[in-house]
Amino acid sequence: MEFNLNERWYVIIMLDGSAYMYINKRAKHYKIAALLRLQQHFNCEKYAPIFKDYNILINGQKYKPFEFIKILHSTKNGAKGVGITEENKELLKIAYLTLKFEQSLVSTGGSKKGFIKTEKKITKEAMDSLKRAWRELYCNTENNVIVLNDNLDFKEASNTSTEMQLNENKNSLNNSILDIFGVPSEFNWETFIKTAVMPILTAMECALNRDLLLEKEKKSLYFAFDTKEIIKGDIKTRFEAYKTALESNLMQIDECRYLENLEPLGLDFIKLGLQDVLFNPKTKEVYTPNTNQTTNIENKEQITKNSEQWRNSK
Repeated sequence: MEFNLNERWYVIIMLDGSAYMYINKRAKHYKIAALLRLQQHFNCEKYAPIFKDYNILINGQKYKPFEFIKILHSTKNGAKGVGITEENKELLKIAYLTLKFEQSLVSTGGSKKGFIKTEKKITKEAMDSLKRAWRELYCNTENNVIVLNDNLDFKEASNTSTEMQLNENKNSLNNSILDIFGVPSEFNWETFIKTAVMPILTAMECALNRDLLLEKEKKSLYFAFDTKEIIKGDIKTRFEAYKTALESNLMQIDECRYLENLEPLGLDFIKLGLQDVLFNPKTKEVYTPNTNQTTNIENKEQITKNSEQWRNSK
């Protein structure tokens, strides 16, 4: 059975923390007819914290947990997960406020906030004129000069982006947000796959094996993602893996060519070095390709004879 778990599931798992998919089964043969993603919020009732058992309420109808594929992020009760927006709300709030502050700096041309200090009381007309000029300074980047009359002094009430080390803080925030998703700050393809992609795939595999397979099927069947296509972007790593598989006799040449969508050469054999000695633990036989001899280790006479032949050959 094939079905599609697209990128929207990743977004739901990471942001919302809970991804549910209803298993639509045919009652007669217990076959899975379809997997339907739950696209609305639901409530849980009669929660049993020890056994993690509960009822799922959707539009007034009750369902049991085994009727769904469940992928939960940082769950505490086994029913609902905690999304990264909830786990890291303070960090995301600081990042948002930093962006708003940058927007304010850009819109005002980098002008500092502050207040006017005067030793004498000024007239209402002068006050209104000063307010109007100040408003234009922060609303119109073309007018960036204000002339202060005698006895008026401007006092700063904020720091510049340099004084606040805004660039350093931004880099720190960026790295912290990347860590949330498992993305390395200095991007490396292999590290990215291991830390950002594989944990989500592993969680999906566990959920599929737990909720889609019968207990008797779990002894011999399992779900696993085909991740071979992931490493095709890194040709060096891919070919080094093929080399290791060929040298260790895990794969044949045509099997590697098949994965590269190349025509087979008809080389259906495994390379064996003449220096190797092959042992069959079932028959207790040892085969030496270099001398083309087969010996049973339980046959002492044959071992002695082979030893004498080897010494004579020297």
